[in-house]
Amino acid sequence: MIRQSFTNLKLRQKILVMILIVALFFCASSLCSYMILQKSNNHLIYQSLISSVNSSADQISTELTDIESLSNTIVSNHYIRNGLSSLMDQASTSVHINNVKNTISSFISEYHYRVSGISYIMIKCDQMVATSYEPLSSKIPPEINDSILNGLKASSGYPIWITDYCNKEGLFLGRNILRVKQLKQETLGTAIINVDINKLVKASSRSILPGFDVHFILFSDGKEIYHSSALSENDVETICSQKIDSYKIIHLSDQPYFCVSSTIASTGWNYICLVPYASINQTIHLSFLLSIGIVSLGIGLALIITLRMTRRITHDFSELIDKMHQFSQNETVIPSSAVDYSGRHDEAGVLHNQFDEMTEEIQHLIKENYVKDILTKDAQIKSLQSQINPHFLYNALDSVNWRAKSIGAEDISVMVESLGRLLRASLSHTQNVITLKDELNIVHSYIAIQKMRFDEERLKYLEDIPEELLSISIPKMTIQPLVDNAINYAMELITEQCVIEVMGRRSDSVHIYVRNNGSQFDHDLLSRLRSGQISTHGVGIGILNIHDRIQLLFGKEYGIRLFNQDDDHAVVDICLPGGNNA
Repeated sequence: MIRQSFTNLKLRQKILVMILIVALFFCASSLCSYMILQKSNNHLIYQSLISSVNSSADQISTELTDIESLSNTIVSNHYIRNGLSSLMDQASTSVHINNVKNTISSFISEYHYRVSGISYIMIKCDQMVATSYEPLSSKIPPEINDSILNGLKASSGYPIWITDYCNKEGLFLGRNILRVKQLKQETLGTAIINVDINKLVKASSRSILPGFDVHFILFSDGKEIYHSSALSENDVETICSQKIDSYKIIHLSDQPYFCVSSTIASTGWNYICLVPYASINQTIHLSFLLSIGIVSLGIGLALIITLRMTRRITHDFSELIDKMHQFSQNETVIPSSAVDYSGRHDEAGVLHNQFDEMTEEIQHLIKENYVKDILTKDAQIKSLQSQINPHFLYNALDSVNWRAKSIGAEDISVMVESLGRLLRASLSHTQNVITLKDELNIVHSYIAIQKMRFDEERLKYLEDIPEELLSISIPKMTIQPLVDNAINYAMELITEQCVIEVMGRRSDSVHIYVRNNGSQFDHDLLSRLRSGQISTHGVGIGILNIHDRIQLLFGKEYGIRLFNQDDDHAVVDICLPGGNNA
């Protein structure tokens, strides 16, 4: 019942029903795809965030390692060590102390900017304190400096990270500057580097989620040593109470955060990184709503466009039916239409164009034989350039031939006999298509005449035709006009010997090549002859005439092709049926 009802619907209604069904399935499949895609995207987002957080932690680790390397550079600096040694070994005056202080301050000021995140560098000994940025170093309470110095007493010159003051004064790296004198280790001074841990963490985490604050909590031996300033103490306690093995989503103040837990490689500190997840979730939700809106808009536009297109399609078919009716009334007139379908490639356009081609083909078939006759007569007329009575001409040539033989003029006799054979072939109305062998005989007669005009030193004719090709069909007067054209053009341009070669080859088609030296073809000569850009000045059958006759007799895939083999040889390629696949 449903099938019958659908069959009886109009074409426009059928298309509309199909569009609605497709839209329904599309919506259902889009919803399913979205659910699958969301799960996949969540997994990819988690992996991407974990990778970004780990990369940020690696950057922090690299910065801390660079600071440790910088401390090694400072304590091993020759000028700094010499200055501190001079203060220890000599009775120092205030001038000397100031000179050493200025020298050390100059060096550590240069070192200050080698690694980002450093607040200041301080070198302290009993006699003086040198710093790279005194406005900050002077703000550190003396008890913190004393605590750092006490913590370094047993360090043996190794760098020590002091993490007790990270949330207030920053992270400190301390290192004693030692020397060995008379087998005794002595402390020349202490290098202290203050690191702005907040700046370091923000710089390294900026690429995790651009535009949003990412928070870090650092732990050393299970004890919290630093947390981002945006986190309160209650937030830190809540986070620490969560069990985070690798990653987890937790809520702080009703806001979701994606938490990643791992270790900073260079220090062995553990960290928890909190990435705001609300923005990501909001982006996913917004993308879903946007996708639904786009799909809905697309379905609405599809329905509107479908209604307009179906009206156009039914109009196209109405036009086609009208053209069929016109042609049925008069087959000699090509039906007209108010719409131009020549540039259309859809089904309606193809139907219209094929119908137009069919009507044109019918008219073409009517005219084809008439055109063939015109071209054949044109070839015969151009071969003589005038209307001559063949019987009178044959009799006259025969009389000349007998007279030449009677007086012993053999060369004149050969020329007249060759001319007679050439004229009989060109003026014969019995055959338009002959064998290649007969066509070559015409060429032989023509060459015999030309050799009376030019000796062997001026004209040489070569022929390389396989025996199997002599029986193929070729339009009469095809090769001879090309040979004549080659002689006329080449003799005008060269004074040395003119060599004419006729060769035959068989592949997918049969190719007869006419090659001569001494002349060149103009670029795209056939097209320029057809458009009238240039005109021939020879007296033989035109190249364009030969090409058109071959295509009329055998089809558009055959004809002649002109090209220059090199700077001295012009070649005409005659393509004929009868190849290996024939």
